Amino acid sequence: MKYKFAAVLLLLVVSLSCTAWAAGAEQEVVTCQVNLFQCGSLEGTQTILGQVTLLGSEEEAYQWIYQGLLARQDEIRMTQFQISRWEAAALYKQVVNDKPELFYVGGQLRLWIDDDYSTVLGIMPEYLENLPADAGEMMEQAIAAALSRVEPGMSQAEKALVLHDYLVDTVVYDRGFLVNGEVSDSAAYSAYGALVNGDAVCNGYALAYQLLLKQAGLNAIKVTSISMEHAWNLVEIDGSWYHVDTTWDDPAPNLEGGGNHFLFPPL
Repeated sequence: MKYKFAAVLLLLVVSLSCTAWAAGAEQEVVTCQVNLFQCGSLEGTQTILGQVTLLGSEEEAYQWIYQGLLARQDEIRMTQFQISRWEAAALYKQVVNDKPELFYVGGQLRLWIDDDYSTVLGIMPEYLENLPADAGEMMEQAIAAALSRVEPGMSQAEKALVLHDYLVDTVVYDRGFLVNGEVSDSAAYSAYGALVNGDAVCNGYALAYQLLLKQAGLNAIKVTSISMEHAWNLVEIDGSWYHVDTTWDDPAPNLEGGGNHFLFPPL
């Protein structure tokens, strides 16, 4: 009986301490909107190869957030990193913008912060609700279908070309945006819209191409022009970087096998 009583008491103490932490945290919740590419933003923090990299502690926090989002955690505890809300929001944006596979993450972010508003205790991400329950499985299948075009022994240029042609052949530019400037489905901004729905605007094309190239072992980033209101990719092929625009290379209306092939080195 003593052991049973002690166990019940311990469980009660743990439950009360967790409740107290949550209650205190709920009193200090900050909600912010972050610029995510897959939510239609042409601006946003991302990792640019060759530029300033994250410090050790920042890299640890980056990977921690990434793993939490991959696992679709409702609450990602951040107390061990002792970072500010501005640093947490910037890292969150960087993680999601770097990783097109996180297509299900939304742009509204809630942060638990301590009493003096200086340190983030936890992150509560937004997960998009307009996606089907099996969206993750369908995305995996779509990625596998695209990568099946990559054959052993292909050069980097050949891989970049075959994945480019796959997107151009299988994705249609969103008609709603083409006609009236409004996407038919918000997924059109994401890699999911391009790869699963076959419907995208420039952000979706660029994120899908970036994702496929990285899966194939090539470095790629998304680049944008605010004045042009457009997005495309920089792709590293055999040590040199090239501009590749899968959106403009895709004829409208869609014509399988009729895509263009333009490759430009950066100025």
